[in-house]
Amino acid sequence: MADKLYGYVGKILRVNLSTGEITTFSSEKYQDMYLGGKGMAARIYWDEIGPEVKPFDPENKVIFTSGAFKWYRRHAGCKRVCCR
Repeated sequence: MADKLYGYVGKILRVNLSTGEITTFSSEKYQDMYLGGKGMAARIYWDEIGPEVKPFDPENKVIFTSGAFKWYRRHAGCKRVCCR
């Protein structure tokens, strides 16, 4: 992992609501290439969901993210992203 995370925690939490399984994985793959939570959510969705998956299929996912400036004290735009 990089020495400086620049506002990111370095981990992504994955919760499977069907099974109750909770896992974490490193955000290192995404944090240097995609700007903010919206970019990371879009890339994760692109990697894991195929074009044949319909909006209400059980294989579809809902991804909640927040950007690196979430806790910044000044207004920095939207604080949450939901990619579905």
